[in-house]
Amino acid sequence: MTYALLYYSFNNAEFTEKYCENKAKPVMKCNGKCKLAKLAKETENNNSDKNTVIEKETVLYFQSIENIEFIVFLPQKNGIKTKCSLHNYNSTSSNFHPPNSYFSFS
Repeated sequence: MTYALLYYSFNNAEFTEKYCENKAKPVMKCNGKCKLAKLAKETENNNSDKNTVIEKETVLYFQSIENIEFIVFLPQKNGIKTKCSLHNYNSTSSNFHPPNSYFSFS
């Protein structure tokens, strides 16, 4: 139908000459609208038969991960597997103290 409508819109004289069914009755001033109406009705009937609904359901699951622990295994030394944690805490380091002030307030 779309092609016929474009053809009718842009080449009305040619469309009327080729497809108009009322060429013998110029008083009606049909200009191809009769054929265009028939094509529209045929297209509507064809499309009404093809209008079927296809339903598709997709189920997605999401589960959050509470804790993730990263462990790095180092190469074996002397047959002993060593494990290295990515979190390091050095408890032997001294605590930071601010510098003594040069001015005393008394």
